[in-house]
Amino acid sequence: MSDCRVEANGNATILHLSGALMIDYATRLRSILSDSLKSADRIEIEVSSVTGIDVSCLQLFCAAHRTSVRMNRPLRILDDRSAVFRQTARHAGWLRPAGCTPGKGAGCLWAEGVCHE
Repeated sequence: MSDCRVEANGNATILHLSGALMIDYATRLRSILSDSLKSADRIEIEVSSVTGIDVSCLQLFCAAHRTSVRMNRPLRILDDRSAVFRQTARHAGWLRPAGCTPGKGAGCLWAEGVCHE
């Protein structure tokens, strides 16, 4: 079972995700990310309690990040990522040496040094 606890911290929203983030949770996760982007100046996603994740949810994080860049609202995944999160991102081919957007690579969720082991 997946869960999300939303914490307001000043002008930031922290999303504490837990459980298995699989395709059956993707619609809910999309809604949570969308609502957060509309209401917060900064979004932080805490995934240390994630026990499973699939590509559908990784894609949602990427799409939310691209939207946040356009809106000039930082979005990041906190550094205490679960091993499952890192392994899935690596096996799915999401980790990369540079960001996907020229000139904005330092903020890419999947660039080396941002999503690392």
